[in-house]
Amino acid sequence: MIHRRSLAATTGATAIATLVLALTPPSEALAAGDPCQPGDGLSPCFATDNLWPHAGAGRWLGQAPTTTTTADSVAFGFVSTYLHQPVGLRVPSPDPDGTTIYAVEHVLGATLLVALGVTERLQVSLSTPFALYQDGAGKADVVGSDDPLPHSAVGDLRFGAAVSLLQRDPQNDGPALAARFEMTAPSGQDNAFVSSPSAVYAPGASVDYRLGDFAFGLDVGARFRRSVDFANIQIGHQISAGLGAGYDVLDDRWLSVSLEALALFTLANQVELVPDPQGLTTHEEPGDPHIPAEWLLSVRTAGLLDGRLHASLGGGSFIPTGSDVAVTTPAFRVVAALHFVP
Repeated sequence: MIHRRSLAATTGATAIATLVLALTPPSEALAAGDPCQPGDGLSPCFATDNLWPHAGAGRWLGQAPTTTTTADSVAFGFVSTYLHQPVGLRVPSPDPDGTTIYAVEHVLGATLLVALGVTERLQVSLSTPFALYQDGAGKADVVGSDDPLPHSAVGDLRFGAAVSLLQRDPQNDGPALAARFEMTAPSGQDNAFVSSPSAVYAPGASVDYRLGDFAFGLDVGARFRRSVDFANIQIGHQISAGLGAGYDVLDDRWLSVSLEALALFTLANQVELVPDPQGLTTHEEPGDPHIPAEWLLSVRTAGLLDGRLHASLGGGSFIPTGSDVAVTTPAFRVVAALHFVP
């Protein structure tokens, strides 16, 4: 019950951190019976889907745009995602390698996005994620609980603000840069693998560079939150990183292809329970870092309705970062997105 499914089975920062830690409730102040700190060590209080889409005219599925919404106008977005086997546990069984039980096996999710342009360089945004349908064993098959995994659930509301620090005309080459700050409210269901146990504070920045028909992007940030345990994995503060490259196949943004890689570097030290030679007891040893990572390949058209309607379709799989695939990394993902950009 200690490990995620094996690879063979599935083929100013210090100040911000100090502020976040100050705002994070200490464990001793938590109410007794907190569902996010269960005695079985299998907390359901983390979001299965790590992808945070953004409203606006961004090329990438996982990186925030470097442009902001035009002043006094509103951008909308709808992003639908399918995840396969994002949360699994390897439990003891007659098989020496154990048996994998998927607490969450299939997820069809959606996120509604809206962004309001306050000025030509500043926008505020709101994102509302849902699990439209999901299934899996939940914790029932692991600890004998009678509580099934909810088939649908509402995730945490996400609020944000972004400012364009370096603007670029869409037809010109060169760099563009934007900074952002986002936070989520722990408003989602705490038993459905869709919500964090506390607010999440997420500063970040994105930069891209256009060179003819090619575009390159980099996104870095952090997600500060109260940590929870899921078997031997501790999910808490994380550093986020994204890297992408794209090519315009057709003129006037009618068709482009993009490839990107996304990763979350969990800051907490992980441990692994190792049986002694006689197999009668176990002891703790340092475990692999917990780094959910995946790649995505997508196509996009941004030429509809005179360039105001953008449609994207993409998919990808996990990137190996250890001997086991990290919790919240799906075996594969499919994403479809529509964005209206004034």
